[in-house]
Amino acid sequence: MSFMQIKKRIIDILVKPSIVFESFPLFSDNTRAVFDELVHRGFHKRYRLVWWKSKNEVGELKKSGKTSFWDPCDRSTTLGKIRNYSYFSKRKANIICNVFIPKASDELTFYLKHGSPLKLVRGYYSIPEDVDYVFSQAEAFNEISMRTNDVDPMKIITMGFPRNDAFGKPGISVQSLFKTYFRKMIIWYPTYRQKANGFKTATSHSIPLVYDDQSAIDLNKLAKEKNVLIIIKPHFAQDVSQIKKLKLSNLLFIDDAFFSENHISSYAFLNSSDALITDYSSVYYDYTLADKPIGVVWEDIEEYRRFPGFAVDLDYWMKGAEKIYTLDDLKAFVIRVAEGKDLLQKERREIRDVANYSVDGQNTERVVDFIIEKAHL
Repeated sequence: MSFMQIKKRIIDILVKPSIVFESFPLFSDNTRAVFDELVHRGFHKRYRLVWWKSKNEVGELKKSGKTSFWDPCDRSTTLGKIRNYSYFSKRKANIICNVFIPKASDELTFYLKHGSPLKLVRGYYSIPEDVDYVFSQAEAFNEISMRTNDVDPMKIITMGFPRNDAFGKPGISVQSLFKTYFRKMIIWYPTYRQKANGFKTATSHSIPLVYDDQSAIDLNKLAKEKNVLIIIKPHFAQDVSQIKKLKLSNLLFIDDAFFSENHISSYAFLNSSDALITDYSSVYYDYTLADKPIGVVWEDIEEYRRFPGFAVDLDYWMKGAEKIYTLDDLKAFVIRVAEGKDLLQKERREIRDVANYSVDGQNTERVVDFIIEKAHL
């Protein structure tokens, strides 16, 4: 037996089998919900729970002992080589929602996804054939996924998204996070608008409607008068430095680091808001579970219809949200939220029931039970 064979044999004996997790940002999204449930059930005692990370990423549980972090590029040292071999060769499952991790051998890959179809993305990515299961938020999206992502229908498993269970839990105390009192909090999640990762959208504005300093100042003034805090989480590729420089009191910006720094998930934070503003993002489907007002910025809808286009009948699916075309429309929406008015509750609940497998808050349990059964964990 060669030295290499002996080393591999020792590793096989000493190292526990692993389950590899992936998300972007690291330790988030549907994958995090599954990870937390597996830890809750004690699987970290029998398996090595490993997060696949790119270089320079940092995880909040690095010192907890419940997880490890795998940089596939770390082969510079003997320890790095051994770690890569042990993680790569003794996998029981890959649980992912963004990056398709190469398989080692016969482990199963469970693709939890990071959203449901809305914008037309055919041609930008396809799901590899070696992915074993693709999870779906609702039956209504399955045919669209088959068509736009080249998914084998036999691989689609409809159980709802684990991250959405947050909407069935009590909200967190957001007042303490921002150290200020406010009557209502609106979260604004604009989708990407500038060119990012080769995907060019219909407009070059980083934040819709708020094009200049005066627009931002006017919106902030209204929000302050109504005692409403507007939290904006722009797409990571957008440049919002000009607005940030104004240091407005009721118009604040956060990024992905905000959640890890405050030890909360983005969906727990969403659940603690009083309303959502978005546009062409699938977070709309998720937020219907919160049963709170939604506004969608519609100023460039015709440009988006032409390019990149939509995978769904937008007029039907988005009927549960108020359409915001202008800055005045946005101000009117803020006023209604401040006054507790909800104009489209009936329509939003109809879409909620079509866009989500269940509203019982048990998606994570279903998904984890399925993974345990299929991967023989």
